[in-house]
Amino acid sequence: MGEPDLLQTMAWVALLISLLALCFTVVSFWWLHARPGRLRTWEPRSYIAAATQGDGETLHLRLPLVLYNDGATPIDVEQLRVAMAPEVAEDPTFALQAIHPTLYGTNDERQFATGFSVPGRTTLERTFEFQRARCAPVHQDDQGDYSFTLYGKVFGERRLLRRWPDTRWVSLLDFTLTGVVWSSRLIPRDNRTADEPGA
Repeated sequence: MGEPDLLQTMAWVALLISLLALCFTVVSFWWLHARPGRLRTWEPRSYIAAATQGDGETLHLRLPLVLYNDGATPIDVEQLRVAMAPEVAEDPTFALQAIHPTLYGTNDERQFATGFSVPGRTTLERTFEFQRARCAPVHQDDQGDYSFTLYGKVFGERRLLRRWPDTRWVSLLDFTLTGVVWSSRLIPRDNRTADEPGA
């Protein structure tokens, strides 16, 4: 191989290395600063369920949730809903009514439901209060296990390798609350599950 061939080969190698470095820089920047993620959450460890009398009987559901954004860009949450299993109610949706800093706090700490944002690679811990009119066969002081689905109307979340261009309702979590008693008072309860660590 002559000197011109060697110089040409070295030039191509240098160009390839430069292109790889540029690609690495662009991908790293996108991953760290521009990558949209998904909003994740887990089954609540505790909860409050109540059936109160007012103008009509109302079901209350308070859920302490941890919301985690695994992407780099913020995810805006315009609205949250909780739906009971369809076999329990014809119109099973609980609407978000208030946000609390803790599961069992005073009304002074109660905030009206508003939209909120979860910054990239961060978690947000809040207790969300949902309400709906009572529906058969849910009765006060009944006890049982109930299945729910948490829905969020979100903007900026990645779904199926693309980001939604506008706000969309997405399913965030399917979960079960065990030993639910729809009492007349707001009583915190433990969501006992059979989840055990592996052997």
